[in-house]
Amino acid sequence: MVVLSHLSRNLPVDPPGDIELSLLRQLALVANGQAAVGLFFVISGFCIHFGQSRNLTVDAGTFLLRRTVRIGAPLLAVSALAAYLGPWASAALKTVLWSLYCELAYYFAYPVLLACRRRWSMMALVAIAGCASAILVVVHLSHASFGDNLLATAIMCYPAWVAGAWLAERYDAERPRSKIPVTIWRAAALSLCWLTGQGHPGPLQINAPVLFAIVALFSIGYLPAELARWREIGPPAWAEKLGRGSYTLYLVHILPVAYFLQVPASISFWPMVAIEIVVISGLTYAAYWLFEAPAHRLAKSLGRGTFSLKTARSEPA
Repeated sequence: MVVLSHLSRNLPVDPPGDIELSLLRQLALVANGQAAVGLFFVISGFCIHFGQSRNLTVDAGTFLLRRTVRIGAPLLAVSALAAYLGPWASAALKTVLWSLYCELAYYFAYPVLLACRRRWSMMALVAIAGCASAILVVVHLSHASFGDNLLATAIMCYPAWVAGAWLAERYDAERPRSKIPVTIWRAAALSLCWLTGQGHPGPLQINAPVLFAIVALFSIGYLPAELARWREIGPPAWAEKLGRGSYTLYLVHILPVAYFLQVPASISFWPMVAIEIVVISGLTYAAYWLFEAPAHRLAKSLGRGTFSLKTARSEPA
């Protein structure tokens, strides 16, 4: 979703006709990168907390070491690559790094969150995080400075992550099932993306923290429907394989997008689209095996503590 968002807004060649222009504008609305990142924060909170939702304990040192290596090693490698390519690449990469800095902040806050959870309910913690986020939105630290002030951005997005942790506890305790088919939920998710997309003109123009709050509320119904389908059918093998490289894809896709904006366009619209997709795919494949896969292996080998992939329960998120 994020890749399509950036591609649809940054193609170096204009569409050849009204039909292509209309398709591109609709894609820019449906490919709502901010909504996708909001859902990512919810899923991240769910996955991280799922293994600890009963005992509420974690070996903080092992957990932080593994997660920092898992996220930080590919991040540093791609940042070094961007610095080598030039200022244009570093500037482009900055547009996606803010969400990764937020994710790292949430990892470091997680042991504190668990300590608070042992005293209060997760719903109370969601409410506290929501109030802190709302205060920042009210004092106008929302749209204009979003992504620039990293501390404020992390606080504003945190309710979505904590909502995912709350959903993990609910799922573990109840295994909720949706009465609405998952296909309806998926159609509703795309409709939500379209309505709140950043296309020009978009039907609804709302700032990112408010959108994240909407996505978090939507996820309370949507994710259980997806999880119920996962229990019954299981994920397709091809989707699992693509999912392994999704972090690398998120990291590197912006570099080809920015590069093709730097060079004179000498080919037509559709061939340019195809070339960008091929280059993004190739760079993702190479960077995954060079940077992310080694980071996986290193992270798994570090430390022996409460948080262990080998001792996680048999039904992972």
